[in-house]
Amino acid sequence: MDRIIVTTDFSLSSRVAYPKAIAIASGFDMTIDLIHVLNPNFVPPLYYQELAFPVEIEKAKSRCKTQLKKELGTYFGNTVSEFHLLEGIPFKEIIDYGVKTNADMIIMASHGHSAINQLLFGSTVDKVVRKSTVPVLSVRDTGRSFELP
Repeated sequence: MDRIIVTTDFSLSSRVAYPKAIAIASGFDMTIDLIHVLNPNFVPPLYYQELAFPVEIEKAKSRCKTQLKKELGTYFGNTVSEFHLLEGIPFKEIIDYGVKTNADMIIMASHGHSAINQLLFGSTVDKVVRKSTVPVLSVRDTGRSFELP
């Protein structure tokens, strides 16, 4: 075993997967790839609103790369880690990256945004779990719960 992929959307909830990834990577002398997927085709209320213009997309990429570096330095310490910013539909990019890098595992925090979005679109974690050929560990954020409106 050589490589673990850990996904992040930079939320507090996504960070619950970090300790599990670090423990597994340390125990098996593995590399961690921390990835974030920028999806300029989907425009949720606040996060990507400014992405309608190419200049803004480049600014968003720069901000994401800065945040990925910060996440590595703050949370991954001495663990051999690198970061990657991907673009596209998140579940597809995560799966493709796992296959392309011959990853041994994908670790994702399971957290929803809203009950309505969860019901209508499903979660990225659910899609990766169902479609990935790479094993997926879903780490539940016990601080959040799924509630119907």
